[in-house]
Amino acid sequence: MLCIFGALNGFRESFPSKILTNNTTKMKKTIISLAAIAASCAAYSQDGQFPLDSLKNPSVDYVSVSASVGFESAYVFRAEKLANYSIQPEVEVGYTIAGFDLYGGAWANTPLYGTDDGLQEIDFNAGASYTYKSLRLDVGYLYHWYPSYDKASGDLSRDMEVYVGISLDTSAYLDGINLNPSVYYFYNWILEQQVVEASIGYDTPVGSWLMGWEKLTMPANVYFGYATAGRKNGDTGGDDVGCTYWYWGASIDVAYAITEYCTLSAGARYSQAFGNNADDPSYQINPRQNFWYGAKVSFGF
Repeated sequence: MLCIFGALNGFRESFPSKILTNNTTKMKKTIISLAAIAASCAAYSQDGQFPLDSLKNPSVDYVSVSASVGFESAYVFRAEKLANYSIQPEVEVGYTIAGFDLYGGAWANTPLYGTDDGLQEIDFNAGASYTYKSLRLDVGYLYHWYPSYDKASGDLSRDMEVYVGISLDTSAYLDGINLNPSVYYFYNWILEQQVVEASIGYDTPVGSWLMGWEKLTMPANVYFGYATAGRKNGDTGGDDVGCTYWYWGASIDVAYAITEYCTLSAGARYSQAFGNNADDPSYQINPRQNFWYGAKVSFGF
């Protein structure tokens, strides 16, 4: 069994990043939230505090769409290996309104050799972020679905979590270098799971340094996390045991922008878990160290 279910790049190797599901309830919440945003923006707009162009003149200029398809020699999430060779597609749509960046997306992991070789997973998420000067606040919701799991046999077929995070653009303080340090908190009420993860990264312009190629970069990222879960079976019944552990990981890629809208990247990743404390000895993270590689083609409009 897995010690920690769920998924999120950055938070996952690509935090991920981000579609809304469970439609009726969440659509109502979204409408209420947008109404509240619009009302508050109207009040602020008298002082010219908020940009309201996206409210007054809705346009596709405020819409962003991105998609990617990646191959990974392993699917590792929060230092726990969940599958071997896998294909990972992702799509995300964003819309800027009154200074808020709203986004929604879907991500999937499909083992190349079938579900006997690892976890099949589909994630949907939605969120909103707001940037004030160099600080960015991000909140959202994640729904994780495991189609290959049989709920009748006691397997957990889905779980959900909410998150809040803050990040800093360091460009103004480090002579144009943005290390984008961030801290996120996740809460999964199905598993009674809490995760705190901090990360830092830099997109090194190696092409410009060596050959004057601005299209060639080397993004790198390091992250540290702490995870604790009170339940492994959620509401499916069975024996519940929890676990607590620390983890860290790093990744480095070489990325080349083929066009303004398409980028190819490939690189290596490493993660390690330690301090694993589980009530059930069979419920330990194994292996504790993972080294894997991957490649991806990304599109953005």
